[in-house]
Amino acid sequence: MRNKLYDQINNNSEVFAISRVTKYVMISKVPAQQVFSDALVVLDLPNWSSFAMLQCSFHELWVRRESSSMKKDIRYTPSDSFDTYPFLHTNSDKLEKLGEEYYKLRQKIMITRNEGLTKTYNHFHNSDEKSRDIQELRKLHESMDKGVTEVYGWKDINLNHDFYNTKHGIRYKISEEAQHEVLKRLLELNHELYEKELKRKSVVKKSRKTSKKKQDDQSKEEEQLNLFN
Repeated sequence: MRNKLYDQINNNSEVFAISRVTKYVMISKVPAQQVFSDALVVLDLPNWSSFAMLQCSFHELWVRRESSSMKKDIRYTPSDSFDTYPFLHTNSDKLEKLGEEYYKLRQKIMITRNEGLTKTYNHFHNSDEKSRDIQELRKLHESMDKGVTEVYGWKDINLNHDFYNTKHGIRYKISEEAQHEVLKRLLELNHELYEKELKRKSVVKKSRKTSKKKQDDQSKEEEQLNLFN
């Protein structure tokens, strides 16, 4: 699996990645030409739209629901957090723009403040933090979440971003009502995509069996014809 990953990203200069144990869902770009630690999950995402789909509040909701935890941190495992997520591969122009803008602003904030991702998101979720750059990041996160609802076709959900009490402390996030609705729809979509995948595999398996039978029948015919030669 590791060799397959390195072959897949061989021509990339950078890839997206997330720590296996993390306080928040924080996806970042890292140089591709390196030996990756087991503590890192590498995500070969094709564009900024894909980044936005995974950095949005919906994915974090899914991750916290599906993943185990280590103390107060998330344990991000691909089989639970990524493979099961009903991730729509999209080339939305709006999400492409928002994803890149969000990432660049976040990078600028970290460089200006000389702080890492975790401290940046500590500011993001701190209701007393009124700095212009952090407020701008929150606004962009809202826009990114709304852009994702459009891709899913869920414009009817009122996300109602604000500061809310959670078991992890105060968080700037979508409302409890919106969370329940989003998770319900993600689960429905997950089941729908799973059923489609089962049908696809069934068709492929049937096609292979038919193809093998034709080959076997052809071989028998050739053998029978050879008896008369």
